[in-house]
Formats: sequence, structure tokens, C-alpha cells
Amino acid sequence: MATTIKKQHYVWRKYLASWTNNGSLDTGKIFVYRKKTRGTQQTIEQRELMKIGFENYFYDISGFTERDLSIYEQFLAYIQKDQLIQFGVNMEAMELANVQKDFIEKEIMCSAEDIDNSYHFLDLLKSKNPSFYQDSTAQVLINTLRDEIVNRILFQEQVLSDQELIQKMAECMEDDMDGIDLKYEFNLFFCLQYFRSPKIHSNLSKSFEGFKKLYPNLSDLKANFFVKLITLYYAQKMALNITQNVKSKLVICENRTVLPFITGDTPIVVKPGSSAQLTVLYYPISPEISVNMVISNVFALKENKVVPIDDVSMVKSLNDMLYKNCFNEVYANDDKILSEYVDTQ
Repeated sequence: MATTIKKQHYVWRKYLASWTNNGSLDTGKIFVYRKKTRGTQQTIEQRELMKIGFENYFYDISGFTERDLSIYEQFLAYIQKDQLIQFGVNMEAMELANVQKDFIEKEIMCSAEDIDNSYHFLDLLKSKNPSFYQDSTAQVLINTLRDEIVNRILFQEQVLSDQELIQKMAECMEDDMDGIDLKYEFNLFFCLQYFRSPKIHSNLSKSFEGFKKLYPNLSDLKANFFVKLITLYYAQKMALNITQNVKSKLVICENRTVLPFITGDTPIVVKPGSSAQLTVLYYPISPEISVNMVISNVFALKENKVVPIDDVSMVKSLNDMLYKNCFNEVYANDDKILSEYVDTQ
């Protein structure tokens, strides 16, 4: 009988290995600061990766009722059921999920972690190589056709000749739509990390409890069941939207200062000042490298960029932003950095 995974991590251990003393998933230790401690935990201590960034059965959705499932089926009718099926979250799988406490951890999160194992995105970004993050050939063609049609309908402007338009449409139909879209794969990896954080789960749980108060007949619904599946849906929805409907580029920041980047249980932060027109998501991937995903539906950077940071005050500002965004645990490769936050609670 397969072993059930009890410790279910909301931050990938491979990701955190860059902050450990030896880079090892198995023996590496990392400094952790906890805003709230439990039991014998210390506010700041050095711990093995297996002992941080997890909750017992964090993704457990077992024990739901037929009524829960019925309501969720109705919910799926409104949020494009086929997109969840790509994750293996379909009605046939629900029978197994109802009794297997680590269903999401094994069947979804582990396979999502395999995205990086397959394409080595984090290694490429650490080496300051974002060249993989480009629109696929099919997406470029779709964008060209969409822009041309919009220009013709709304502005009576014609960039392509009729013959060129027909040729583009033919190319789009002939293109291999089943090929690997590395930009989408990275966006999915990125969005799953964003939505798997305990802060997102906590906020959604509070919202769901507020929703139940509006409908007394739903008071017995299990928030955990709905929240876990909703986060999976929105992770893919966000990844698809970034890939297909908006313009996005990566800006890699190389930290050249003496102050390392920190990270935490909510490692992806929406930068202050972001709006519907321009959103910047900040994601440190090592003490020396961070990634900014720049998303816009108005304009776009012409290319991915690598920029140096030589100002220690800028690094401090980014660290402070990440610290404030974390739900409970903050991680660093130096305990002195974390000690600065002890009296800020």
C-alpha cells in the first residue's frame, strides 16, 4: 500500500534549497523567522527543509459529502469545467480524493513541481537566462490575427493585405498547436506557487465563511473542500490569461549588494502600485536573484531583461515588502537579517 504524505508543503523544497547552508534538499538547513510560534518553536531558528513550509494534510479534501460535490458540480458549470479536468480534478477522481488525504499533494502539486524538473526554469533564471519566456509561434500568429481584425473593425485600419491575412490564417491552422508552450508552462508553475500559499488559502477561507453567512442553508459546507479546488482553478485560469490575453515579460534582478534577498511562505508578491493596466509580481528565487513578472494589457516591454541592483536600500525595501506579505514564516540564509524583524510585529 502506498505511503500517505502527511507533511504537505506549500513552498517547494527545491525552491528553498537556494537559501540553505549547503543547497541540499535532504540535509540543507535554512533560517526561519515565525511571526507566531507553536509549541516548542523558536521565533528564529535554523531548521531542515522538511520541517518548514508545510502543514499536515494542507491539501486534504477528503470526507466531503454528496451535497458538497453536488454544489461544486454546479459551481463548475460556471467556471469552465474542462479547465479543471486538465489537472485531473474530474468527477471520476473525486471518489479517490474523498478517501485519499494526499490526493492533491500527489496527483497535482507533485506533477506541477515536475514542470520545473522537466524544463529547469529556476536554474535558467538563476543563470540569468530568461530566453525561454517567449510567445509560442501559435500565440504570435493568434495575436497578429486578433490585432488585425480589431484594427479593421474598430479603426478601419489595415496593416496586412488581404493576401497576407489569408496567409497568416493558413499558418495558424497549420501550426502544431500541440507543441510545448514554455511560456505557458512557466506561467502555470508560477501561478501554482502564488495560489498555494497559506495566505491565499486563509483569505479565501474567510471569504467563503462570509459567503455562507448569506445563505443559512449552506452553513454546514466544508470550506476546505471548496477553497482547495478553487485555488487550483484560478491558478490555471491566471496562467492561461497571462499567456493568451495580456502581454508579459520577465525582468531578472541581480543582487550585487551585501544584503541577500529573503523569501517566505508567500514568496510571490504583487508590488504596490500595480493596477488592472499594469501588474508586477515579485518572486525572489535565491539570495542573489529575483524575478519580476511584468504584466500589462496596454503596453509591453520589448524583451525580457536582466538588471543589476547595487543599492542596498532597494534590496531592503524588497525584503520588507516580502516580509509584510508573508502569512507566518520568513526564510533567509542569514539569521541576522531575520533578527531585524523581531520587534516589528
